[in-house]
Amino acid sequence: MRRSTLYAPRVRGDLDLGLEPTRLAGDGSQKWARIDAPGGLLPGGTPQGIYEQNSTQNYRIGTRRVTDDRVFHYAQAGSTETLFPTYGVCCDATFPESAVVATARAISAYTVTCTSQAAVTADFFAEGWLAVSSGTFGYWPLYRIKSNTADLTGTGTFIVTLYDPLVAPISINDEVVTLFKNKYKGVRSIRSYVVAHQDWPGIENRVCWVGIPLTPTNPTGTGIDDFVITQNYYFWVQTWGPCHGTGVDNYGEGNYEQRLIFYNDGSLKVSTVAQVEQLAGYLLPNTYWGGIGHDLPGAVMLVDLRVSP
Repeated sequence: MRRSTLYAPRVRGDLDLGLEPTRLAGDGSQKWARIDAPGGLLPGGTPQGIYEQNSTQNYRIGTRRVTDDRVFHYAQAGSTETLFPTYGVCCDATFPESAVVATARAISAYTVTCTSQAAVTADFFAEGWLAVSSGTFGYWPLYRIKSNTADLTGTGTFIVTLYDPLVAPISINDEVVTLFKNKYKGVRSIRSYVVAHQDWPGIENRVCWVGIPLTPTNPTGTGIDDFVITQNYYFWVQTWGPCHGTGVDNYGEGNYEQRLIFYNDGSLKVSTVAQVEQLAGYLLPNTYWGGIGHDLPGAVMLVDLRVSP
């Protein structure tokens, strides 16, 4: 019986399995497998590595990349702040639109026409979510948004196109649709405000942290402060697995220093029972056997990140 053979170039863009004819390199240098989901490269896009940032979008926002034992999601930096490696970044999904349904839609429809509550640009909600609230039936399923048209006047209508058809009808009088942008679109950094002494006490309890950026190999300049993610650029934000993070203080030498949470500038600190900040992950080195661990210089620590698998 003839065996089927799978080579990576046949599915390049979605799967990069490293299954070349030699299968395993004799010197052990075979690269790790990589999986991008969904869809791989956009039409006309160019491959973008996990350490690269680009002014051009090459993948769908939110695309999930699994490589070795780490997980990344394709994101876009916001237009307000630069993003700092080893510091957590948060989503900008703070402006949902509760839009009035302008046209009734039946089951199996892929579009919803909404009356604007404010100005809407084209594809502002693309890859985000549409939630339907019904006074008769309660909350209906979330729908993933494929695209939306624009209404720059803020007083007209715009059309939202979904990836999946409606499972229940939407009427004009009984339902309100709420639109949320994708959490990886326009991500923000709080660190620049803290550095400028514009500290916002408790802000870590009021934002959704989405991950930690890596240090880019294509910085904006030659100085140490230029190794940042540029405003509006596209990049891979790490969301799971071994990751470098910056601590509020050095951790690792004492017991009970394993569970880490995000602090107000995106740095990491040890969690106590009373604290409810978002979980960042766990300190990778053990701090129990031998009675003492090791503090890394500069409060940089190796973390098993636990945000989005």
